[in-house]
Amino acid sequence: ITWPDVSLQSAGVISNFSSEDLAPGHLVTAPKLDVWVTKDDLRIGGAGQISDIPFTGEYLQSFGPKGAASVTGQAALSDANLRVFGVKLPQGSVTGEGMAQVRIDFARGQPAQLRLVSDLQGIALEIGAIGYRKPAKMAGDLRAEIALSSPPQITVLALQAGELRAQGSVRMNARGQFQRAVFSDLRLGALFAGEVIFAAQGEKGGLAIEVPKGSLDMRHFPPASGRNSLGAAMPLSLRLASLRLSDTINLTGFEGDILAQAAGLSGTFTAKLSDGPSLAGQVSPSASGTIIRVFSSDAGAALALAGVYGAARGGQMNLVLTSQDRPGHYVGDIEMQGLRVQSSSILAELLNAISVVGLLEQLAGPGILFNSVTGDFLLTPKGVELREGVATGGALGVTMQGTYHIEDRDMQMQGVISPIYLINGLGAVMSKRGEGVLGFNYTLRGRADAPQVRVNPLSVLLPGFLRNILKLPPAQLDVTQP
Repeated sequence: ITWPDVSLQSAGVISNFSSEDLAPGHLVTAPKLDVWVTKDDLRIGGAGQISDIPFTGEYLQSFGPKGAASVTGQAALSDANLRVFGVKLPQGSVTGEGMAQVRIDFARGQPAQLRLVSDLQGIALEIGAIGYRKPAKMAGDLRAEIALSSPPQITVLALQAGELRAQGSVRMNARGQFQRAVFSDLRLGALFAGEVIFAAQGEKGGLAIEVPKGSLDMRHFPPASGRNSLGAAMPLSLRLASLRLSDTINLTGFEGDILAQAAGLSGTFTAKLSDGPSLAGQVSPSASGTIIRVFSSDAGAALALAGVYGAARGGQMNLVLTSQDRPGHYVGDIEMQGLRVQSSSILAELLNAISVVGLLEQLAGPGILFNSVTGDFLLTPKGVELREGVATGGALGVTMQGTYHIEDRDMQMQGVISPIYLINGLGAVMSKRGEGVLGFNYTLRGRADAPQVRVNPLSVLLPGFLRNILKLPPAQLDVTQP
């Protein structure tokens, strides 16, 4: 008789089962287990507990040369249960309880390998710093492979829940506490896509975040009211191919070291504007939101690539943007020095309307120099509201107020143009800054590439403070609409 000719079947019951060897470091107990034995394997199934966590499953022990063994079944998934197995994620990131399909494979001389799959029903996930939340009722997909060594290591972690997609691994320190998570592919809706590394900071469970590569779109960043305040400072090391601030402002090759605190963001960065002029800047917190300060030594190129104005050349620029509570909304201040305007069709029409021939020739040639250009504005995803714009040079002074809509490129602007500003501006005590004693009211209405230019010649007869009675209130953006 040979072994293949042998048939063996046996069944039985184990009462009050208890073992610390089945899953090293964890006590497995069961009041009753059913046992099946054949010539090929041993099967033990039923309901029990592993380290006081309820489960239902089956243990399979092969009688083959390798003697492989495994446990398959269902178990409750929660933050508390993960901590029992030494998986300690940041406090509050996982709440609630759901069910998971579990398989544990045992091999001689190697740590047991746990594979876990869950639809995450009943489990809420939260990353408060970026405003991400998955409600407990929302379904998802979690797949994890955990080496039950001491300490355990999550070798594979794949998560899909709402707008969040993540693929990576998690490492624990010698005490089983979270040490480092590397996600080679992490996506959060339209906000972010790239590689992210989370690292533990100190004993209080703080995090440091490193982004070796990726793209970030701040138009989709949640408002401050949608994010949890940070309990501890969070260092951010960012290397981004693209950091988009608005529809027209895109920073490329962004490199920054930022500190995120309860009060806001602070740090420095370098970048290029749409692969063009180099920028340097810093971010700092304020009561109204994050303040972004940007410096460029080529203001003209920066204005052109930002879609603001294409006829400017050279100059230095200092830009300050203060984020508002609504995504993509900024209050801004801009200062430029040594800006030269060349071949501007709009300015040419204005100069032609007031019959300044010499300046027209200068505009067509080397350009008109403005020693100082300043502006206060509101930037939104829909457009720009210029609340006060002033450009002054020896030859010309110009003020401007109004709106520009990005979608249809419609502009509704008005202001005053003052020729021979070096002399004309000596009487500016009677006028607003940028307006001389003699000045012409003008309006620009229509598409930005070919607006209707109108000049009121009678306005030159009125002193500066009286010219305003001939002007309508400046256009404003409707910020009540999303």
